[in-house]
Amino acid sequence: MSSSSLFTALFLLLFSSIFGLLVTSEKYYGMRGVGKRY
Repeated sequence: MSSSSLFTALFLLLFSSIFGLLVTSEKYYGMRGVGKRY
């Protein structure tokens, strides 16, 4: 495995984890009635 493909895999993993955290927090605050800013 080359270093560029490894870097791409790590970047995708980091991006997906951050996106998952954002979606989870949005759902959590939305259930509490805080995410009514849209």
